Amino acid sequence: MELELKARLDRGDLDRAERLCLDYLEIDPVEENAVVLLMRVCCARRQFRRAIGLYQDLSHRLSCEFGISPLKETTSLYYKIADQWNECSAQPEEPRETLMGKEAALRELREGYLAEEEYKLVRKADGAVIGSIGLRFGEDACSGLPAEPEVGFWLDEPFQGQGYAGEALEALLGRAREALGCPAVWGCYYEGNARSARLLERFGFSLVRVNPCGDTRLGYTMPEAELRLVF
Repeated sequence: MELELKARLDRGDLDRAERLCLDYLEIDPVEENAVVLLMRVCCARRQFRRAIGLYQDLSHRLSCEFGISPLKETTSLYYKIADQWNECSAQPEEPRETLMGKEAALRELREGYLAEEEYKLVRKADGAVIGSIGLRFGEDACSGLPAEPEVGFWLDEPFQGQGYAGEALEALLGRAREALGCPAVWGCYYEGNARSARLLERFGFSLVRVNPCGDTRLGYTMPEAELRLVF
């Protein structure tokens, strides 16, 4: 199937190539070659936001399920697409505005909408896509409480440890408290993730429990600390 996918892409048959990729990923969501080819299809169509989202989803799945990262070639393609997106920011299919600071973060990040209450993180200095952050509700939240969502964030490795996650988290917690009226927000981190632990604790999250099996519904099996911040 991989040879057929490449052949379709090389011939410019994007519709058929996309359909084959999606069919393949329904069977195996972490088949990296299929993700890469679908990213290339999206790039050919100038669907840069979608291509970035595909990489982020793959990175998250590989990390959670196998403790690994995408191949260097896949990450290089991700950066190449992000650069193309930045260069084409004036195109109407992919509008982008420059971030204007912490106070306007949520308004500006909304342009990078991925899903309900999920946001793309864009570096103010150069418009680079560096990660995502969002609130998960209902069954997707570790709280088990409809009114108390779980915050989740992902930051690409080269941008970690520079304060970006803290700025985004502060903005999103403010939205949860003031705009959404949430009485509390939960946050989780897996065993050994000291950086996430420090960040959540710095914002006042308190440990509620440790799930020794992680989120087995999603296939995560590492011990997971579950914390809660009450507003």
